[in-house]
Amino acid sequence: MPLTDASARAFIERKCPKGTPVIIDAGAIWVRWTGPGFDDHYMADLGCDPRRNAARNEELVSIFKSVPVPLD
Repeated sequence: MPLTDASARAFIERKCPKGTPVIIDAGAIWVRWTGPGFDDHYMADLGCDPRRNAARNEELVSIFKSVPVPLD
């Protein structure tokens, strides 16, 4: 699905499932792949159920730190 203002807003404003523990200052990781015929997105809200997702979150942050992309 191509990124539009509306789809980006919906993507970012998506909430964790009801009853899921949430930390609001943990950040998120958003990756967008674009090319001929594709425009894909992945978003991981690092504050959505952080205890259950701790291993995944650590791995995602580690991956991001390993590539030459400015993070700050």
